[in-house]
Amino acid sequence: QDLTSAEKLNALFDENNVTMLFTSHVHGYFKGAWGKTPYLVSGGAGIYFHGNDPEHYFYHYLKVSVSNKGLEYQVIKVE
Repeated sequence: QDLTSAEKLNALFDENNVTMLFTSHVHGYFKGAWGKTPYLVSGGAGIYFHGNDPEHYFYHYLKVSVSNKGLEYQVIKVE
């Protein structure tokens, strides 16, 4: 809701070449880029969802691996 602070934060991510931003609180799954910083929103571990689009609102968790080759992740759906 504070756009000025959000823009300052995003500028820091971009300036420091953040390679992935993991976030939560939104009850669903989203991915994209904020400026040049890629992000994942993961909040599908067991509470009610804020929407019903099956592309974004499903039970899941992320499996993340970080190595010298870079970052890899999988979205694991929980049925």
